[in-house]
Amino acid sequence: MVKWNEVTWYSRLGAMILFIGVVPTLSFFIGMQFQQFIYTTDQYTASSGTGQEQTDSKMEEKNPSKQESASPDGRYIAEIYSTEETTDTYIEDNERNKIVGRHAGSFVSWFLDSKKLLLYVADTQSPDGKRHMYILTTAGKYYDTGLPANTYDAAYRESDGTIAYTLARTSGGDAADIFIRDMNGDDRLLVKGDENIFIRLAWSPDGKKISFEKDTLAGNSLGTWEVNEDGTGLTRLNEN
Repeated sequence: MVKWNEVTWYSRLGAMILFIGVVPTLSFFIGMQFQQFIYTTDQYTASSGTGQEQTDSKMEEKNPSKQESASPDGRYIAEIYSTEETTDTYIEDNERNKIVGRHAGSFVSWFLDSKKLLLYVADTQSPDGKRHMYILTTAGKYYDTGLPANTYDAAYRESDGTIAYTLARTSGGDAADIFIRDMNGDDRLLVKGDENIFIRLAWSPDGKKISFEKDTLAGNSLGTWEVNEDGTGLTRLNEN
């Protein structure tokens, strides 16, 4: 009979086999499983990402063109990234810290209070397939202006909220008219268009006139024009 409290030659042999063979094999197997887990986790993190970091990374991979526009008070910078597919806008502070992440739309203009900017969202980026004007604030709020679909340029008179805007006649074309929307939300025609487009609308400092550029559908400039708030006095200011 074997006495278990005695050290025998075969118990020593069993212990040596266990130490030399089984323990290293088991350790190797556990190590390989752990390495596989770490690799899988790293691959998942690299491929999926989270939130805005993933979006910004994808944007950088597309090598977009970049433009910037400083706010009137110089505290903020709008960064506009454009690819063949999309145009998106971010907001940074004057120390180049990103404070508002990516939002669909190309930059149109800053508001005078430097707290909001106007964006144009193309039909290819809009959920309903039509062009819209949006407002993006330095606090990160992003909302539709409420102007008609297929509006592609606008300018706010900030003293009372009156808006001059360019409205395309069809969803597929750029030939347009210029309208005024007053503080009560009523619209009236300001400039009857032809087969050309009106861009870069801007109020004069005294808020009594609106200037704009007139281009052909082929992109050729037809000069800068100016019109009174009531639609009179349409005047060409220069040739280009």
